[in-house]
Amino acid sequence: MLTACGDSDDDPPLPQDTVVGAAGDTVTGPNGAMLVIPPGALASDTSFNIPQSDAGAPALPGTLSVYGQTCAITPHGTSFAVPATVTVPFDSALVPAGGVPLLYKTNALNQWEPVATVDGSTMVAQISGLSWSVVGAPNRGSRADAIVDQRRRRVRVGLCARNPGDADAVRWLARRRLAGL
Repeated sequence: MLTACGDSDDDPPLPQDTVVGAAGDTVTGPNGAMLVIPPGALASDTSFNIPQSDAGAPALPGTLSVYGQTCAITPHGTSFAVPATVTVPFDSALVPAGGVPLLYKTNALNQWEPVATVDGSTMVAQISGLSWSVVGAPNRGSRADAIVDQRRRRVRVGLCARNPGDADAVRWLARRRLAGL
């Protein structure tokens, strides 16, 4: 399930551009969307914006559902010498039970890929370049869901190996092994 920067029925006016230079700064967008550019990430002044728009964005995979508009963090293709932090808020009430929301961003090949998991009611990710972003979760039972589940499993197995005292992680891993997963 996906949600994004805002409600597609009542688009607010476009946010004002924010010029950021080598000293870094914070760019704010609608509904709490934010881009924090650290010092040294840019070599020269660049004008940034975070409109609610999917104009020109690649189509989302059929394995994802959209509940709002996409954040177009511009200018697309901007690269950072030091990773910037993007924050995209979402309504956790829209995520179905058992759903694990992710932040999806288009890569250099214009393909959607997950870049971060949930942190409360926002998605926060370190990024090295700008593009479109949207919060979502793969439809249950899809190939994308299986890939995300596989990544979660690797993380949990890694947590068990590094922290054998984490009883929840150890129980989770034991249940997965008993189920043959």
